[in-house]
Amino acid sequence: MRPRAAGRAPGKVMLAGEYAVLEGAPAVVMAVDRYAEAVADQQDALSDQHGWLTPELDATLRRARREGLVDAMISARVRPASLFDGDRKLGLGSSAAMCVAGLFAALRASGGDDSDEQTRARATEIALEGHREAQGGGSGMDVYASAIGGVFCTAIAGGRATTIERLSWPKRSAWRVLWTGEPVSTKAFVARVKELASSAPSEHRALIARVREASEAFVRALRDDDATALVAVVRAHGEAMDALGARAGIPIVTDVMRSLSARAAALGCAIKPSGAGGGDIVLAVSDDEPSMFALVSECAALGVSALELSVDSLGARCERDDHPLRR
Repeated sequence: MRPRAAGRAPGKVMLAGEYAVLEGAPAVVMAVDRYAEAVADQQDALSDQHGWLTPELDATLRRARREGLVDAMISARVRPASLFDGDRKLGLGSSAAMCVAGLFAALRASGGDDSDEQTRARATEIALEGHREAQGGGSGMDVYASAIGGVFCTAIAGGRATTIERLSWPKRSAWRVLWTGEPVSTKAFVARVKELASSAPSEHRALIARVREASEAFVRALRDDDATALVAVVRAHGEAMDALGARAGIPIVTDVMRSLSARAAALGCAIKPSGAGGGDIVLAVSDDEPSMFALVSECAALGVSALELSVDSLGARCERDDHPLRR
């Protein structure tokens, strides 16, 4: 009998292209060093004490068993671990990270090689399909980030990522992810934007075009190692998302974010919502560290806190044999 396997997968921060990615625009995403944790074993050896079998993971494991990637009797359980603050989600893509972590642990428990590039790619696509099945759609950018790690740009065509371009932050840039403390329903916000697309298609196209232009400019700033341009791009991206939210009747940019944006601009920084907006997390950028430090020091007065995050460059992986989750 194969030994129990443990795995983990990073969360993600959406950097650019929100909403527009659902219309085929390029988006930029970053995997971060907050992790979902998973354990996999024979189904009868697992219980609630090992964690959750989430709807996304359940759908993914059923697909993986049908395709022969995971043994029929292998299952997994997951925990959000550092992707939650107590019982509150931080907006770092916990459902996708748990789905990916559970699948990779089950793959290892089934004797699969999670270091093989083709196997990892196949597992990523299965996780993408399972996650979408359970959630009723989605771009899949969070699944890709949890699986492959790093900072990258891609677009979605035919339900799959096109060519993935690896990127890195400009050398002079300073960035932080700020948590508003207010969880938001991504599904509800996306649904309202879809309603706008149906009721006012020409306005929707124009608003999405603004977000797309900002996302493309974000990619150029990273390619060009241009921290100063990046600050202007993030400001424009936030304004484009604000305009989309205003027309769709949803607070993609909240009053707290507007106050934070004004303080950021006064300090030479810029902010934008990350993900659906309306709460969860905010991306802040500057072209020097002292300005960013000054902005972070003013966050508490607005009820906002900075998350200590770094880029995770590895993506999903299984842990060493003596990892405590195996016990």
